[in-house]
Amino acid sequence: MINKTRGEIIHSMLDFLEETAGGFGDLFTAYLNAGYGASYGKLSYELNKAREVRWERKLKREEEAEKRKQCAKMIYYLKKSGLIEERKGVFSITKRGKEKKKLLKEKLFKSLPIINYSKTKFDRPILITFDVPEKERRKRAWLRDVLNYFDFKMIHKSVWLGFMKIPEEFIQDLSRIGLADFVEIIEIGHSGTFQKYLKKH
Repeated sequence: MINKTRGEIIHSMLDFLEETAGGFGDLFTAYLNAGYGASYGKLSYELNKAREVRWERKLKREEEAEKRKQCAKMIYYLKKSGLIEERKGVFSITKRGKEKKKLLKEKLFKSLPIINYSKTKFDRPILITFDVPEKERRKRAWLRDVLNYFDFKMIHKSVWLGFMKIPEEFIQDLSRIGLADFVEIIEIGHSGTFQKYLKKH
């Protein structure tokens, strides 16, 4: 970088301040990142970048605050319903809570997830095979509907091939409804080798 005179540096800073208002923190960050004697354009760029970072942090704090509020409401509901209790700031599940949990688990296990997963193209083929027992034919039909939704093609009985990235939510749903042990998801590498696409939960 060409060395600048003290007057040029002062001019650059005055030019910057005339065009862009900002607090000392913004200016100091911009100046440090831009380098000693940087031009107005560079300083402006660094200032905007600093503001973006600060804005992202602000949004993150607001999002966390909202989540804390939602959590507090949920805790209030669980306490009021007698599902949990608090002693000296420590929460624990009650007998009624355990019964409620069991009912919810059974209900969730029987209900099938809504097919509304994100769809993202994948650069390598994904092979999905399954061997779902006849007594679980409802879930097997749901699985086929999901594979059709992902634009997978059946190449053999219970063997499907596609080029769609498998979302984490789908893996979690397989586990939740008890199909994880009956389904294999395999990624085919460029060399033709096979590897498990995702570890089951």
